[in-house]
Amino acid sequence: MSCGRGEGRKTRYIRSVRELVRQNFRYFLLAILAGIALRLFFIFRFPGVTTDSFVYGDIAKNWLQHGIYGLSGPEEISPTYIRLPGYPAFLAFIFAIFGMEHYRAVLVTQMFVDIGTCFIIADMARRVISPRAAKATFVLAAVFLHRVGARFRNRWAGWSGF
Repeated sequence: MSCGRGEGRKTRYIRSVRELVRQNFRYFLLAILAGIALRLFFIFRFPGVTTDSFVYGDIAKNWLQHGIYGLSGPEEISPTYIRLPGYPAFLAFIFAIFGMEHYRAVLVTQMFVDIGTCFIIADMARRVISPRAAKATFVLAAVFLHRVGARFRNRWAGWSGF
């Protein structure tokens, strides 16, 4: 049996999560919409911008406006190393596009990134367990309240490690 280019045997193996999504489009669409609805509820009902958010925002603002990775002081900006640059860089990017201290734009952007991580989680489940497990994992990642709520209570911890 020849298996030349473009030819091949049909198998039940799913090569990528993209293929899994194509095969189960409505399932993933409903899960995505449920995940987005839940996240929007948290963004608009419990926005969760806290004092720690303003520390990151101050660093991002100073970085954009003055080119100094630092915190505002009474008289001058003091360079700092109290935070890794990943999240302040993300905030600076969002502030440059949507305006300074536009935290709702930050939260909405984080929402889309977080939905994207659901695909990564599902792909890991697909590789380790099965396509069926990937589908269940995607839904759980999209709507698990503790995971979703934690993302929007303060800052998104995933960015801070970069």
